[in-house]
Amino acid sequence: MRPISIAFVLLAEVASWPALVDCVVVKYRDTPVCLQTFKCTETPQSSFVRTACYDKAKSYMLIKLNDTWYHYCSVDPASFDNLIKAESVGTYYNQYFRSHGAVHGPFDCRDHPVPAYP
Repeated sequence: MRPISIAFVLLAEVASWPALVDCVVVKYRDTPVCLQTFKCTETPQSSFVRTACYDKAKSYMLIKLNDTWYHYCSVDPASFDNLIKAESVGTYYNQYFRSHGAVHGPFDCRDHPVPAYP
């Protein structure tokens, strides 16, 4: 086989591979979550909220705080949108999402079903 033919065959093979998908390890979750069904938004204006990702179909939010991913369950679309559009994403997160000691936040996955992902 000529070199150009081999290159063409390899290119055709690589083109048929599925797209690479980012998967993240989430604290307090047993399995990684791949982000292909999530809408992710980077938050460079925040000092500790790096990225927030939302799967509307499963009402499931992942948020990267500094270098750690956390999850929130039964999150309605308006709450996610309000977080992303907040003047201070970190303050909004602390006020409306985060648990405070023994008091769980409204979207704490200890109180709501955790969706399954393949």
